[in-house]
Amino acid sequence: MPGPHRLRVVLVSPHRIVGPGALPPTDGFSFRYRALASVLDRHTELRVVQPRPARGETAAPATDAEATHPSGDHDPVLMETAGPPRVSPGRLRRLATVAGSFVRPAGRPARRQARWVAAMTMAALDGDPDVAVVIGHDGDDTFASLTTQVPTVVWAEERLFTPVGRLGAALRHLEDRARRRTHSEPAAVVVISPAERAWAEQRYPGTPVHVVDHVVDTTYWTPEPHPQPDDPDDEPIAVLAAGRLDTVRNTDGLLAVAGALTQATAASGRDAVAVVAAGVAGDPATQAALVDAGVRYAGAPPDLRPLYRRAAVALVASFATSGAKTTILQAWAMGVPVVTTPAAARSVGALPGTDVVVDDTPEAVARAVLGLLDDPDRRADLARAGRATLERHHTVAAYEQQVSALLEEVGTGRG
Repeated sequence: MPGPHRLRVVLVSPHRIVGPGALPPTDGFSFRYRALASVLDRHTELRVVQPRPARGETAAPATDAEATHPSGDHDPVLMETAGPPRVSPGRLRRLATVAGSFVRPAGRPARRQARWVAAMTMAALDGDPDVAVVIGHDGDDTFASLTTQVPTVVWAEERLFTPVGRLGAALRHLEDRARRRTHSEPAAVVVISPAERAWAEQRYPGTPVHVVDHVVDTTYWTPEPHPQPDDPDDEPIAVLAAGRLDTVRNTDGLLAVAGALTQATAASGRDAVAVVAAGVAGDPATQAALVDAGVRYAGAPPDLRPLYRRAAVALVASFATSGAKTTILQAWAMGVPVVTTPAAARSVGALPGTDVVVDDTPEAVARAVLGLLDDPDRRADLARAGRATLERHHTVAAYEQQVSALLEEVGTGRG
């Protein structure tokens, strides 16, 4: 008796997410989509379409969450790479217009985008897949629904700084015109945060929007006993602010809270609280601003786990955000209690007062940090609750359940 039909799925990514030259698995963006490829590979007949690796690139280190095939009953992921095909200048302009991503199709970025659109269109249609899953990051998702003739699932992320004014109006006009020409919409749109649902429903009216929670590698982000202070670099950290420090939404909040902490400790006569920041800081001016605010900048270490293991409190001070705050999930995984903002908490579906402490002004956040530092029992309760929330919603196993249910719904709805 023949077995059940396995969905034929093509996974299209504008970034290398698997194989040689892929982003490292410790990168939150990369791990999310490596996990997606693993889940699809276990449950479908999968082809991966992605750019060719640059010359000389080597494979990224594997993690326990890489694709495995315990049953041995199907082929592994086919690393089908699509490079830019040769396209005439006229077709480039038409494809760039359909992509709806650039106002000036003749520019170099538009030529790259147009070639990529053409390559992925051909790859997605080849073999008549049941479903096309297209990763759209930083606004590159539009072409997915405009160039494929199979049910398309767009894995979308909001851009916090969406173009406004004349530029924004021009981009929206191009997108609307392309949709009218193709009469095509995605079968479903996926966002990684409950906070993104309203944006996606507005951008894709009439299209089902699903939240598939962000995922982290809990085999990598694992709590361990705090090290004993053998040297100055092993001293405990009161407050750790980890993550990208080259974006205004992260640095402005951190600087404001650090300033409020300085004022609060001075007013109460208590010792200054050591705040350590770690992550890409962008430019020397940002680093200087952190130092001026009383923050010790620890650089951008390739492994943040030793810092988390020494931290009493994790501070996520983004008062505006998009996507999901991976730093909250990392802290939960490492067993560190989190103080954060309403926007950041919403991005991961956190429960204020249960698995995070939330306040809406720099001064209130600073007071919450000081209160938590004075209450070790409360810190332990928050750490346990955060880890429990992570295991329910943000592990590879939870991710697999959500992705499988979504594919079943989209695949069975074809034709």
